[in-house]
Amino acid sequence: MKKNILHSIVEDSLQSIEQNLSFYLHHHSPEYIHKIRLHVKKIKSVYAFVNKVYSKKYPSPNLSKLFNEAGKIREVQLSVHFFNSLPDTPEECIVRLKKTENILISTFTQKTGRYLKSVRKFQEVVFFPKTLPDKKTIKKFFADQHKKANKELKKKNRKGVHQYRKRLKKIMYVYQLLPKKLQKNISLDTFFTDTLQNKIGQWHDIFQHFHYYLKNK
Repeated sequence: MKKNILHSIVEDSLQSIEQNLSFYLHHHSPEYIHKIRLHVKKIKSVYAFVNKVYSKKYPSPNLSKLFNEAGKIREVQLSVHFFNSLPDTPEECIVRLKKTENILISTFTQKTGRYLKSVRKFQEVVFFPKTLPDKKTIKKFFADQHKKANKELKKKNRKGVHQYRKRLKKIMYVYQLLPKKLQKNISLDTFFTDTLQNKIGQWHDIFQHFHYYLKNK
């Protein structure tokens, strides 16, 4: 049976998560953590898309714990990197953050077997329709996502801005996963959208860095 392109993307992402989890057991490279989170985001975006554009609902893999635990490690690592780049390095803060990082890594690796089991189990049951929905349905999905994103931004608080960025990233992920011929039918300034979400991400990271600094100084 010919697979829907989204089916193939989810399968490839699950395989990448499995591979990077296995690599991380032997070498605690931040790059593996980054790739794990990236592919979880892709999978979540695919399921957010398919459960809006098809009449049938498709249960998504429960990767929230894996994503969140990996996220805690990545946030601490980014903060350590940021503080090390400052002219006046806050040494005590970095030492405390490194201790936190080691604890988080230890907890994460202890749970890796459980994460691998969940990923492998879900690989056996991934299924989508053979064809993508029509252009009108796809265009409506993007229009609805933009409306929801703008609604988050109107809240005018940090959480709203963060949620706004998450929706922009979802829009970008889904757009990039679609075939080129379908992308042409969607009105999306990819350069502007990606630049904007990156700027918001930088702002959020700096806020997070100083949250860690105040907590660990």
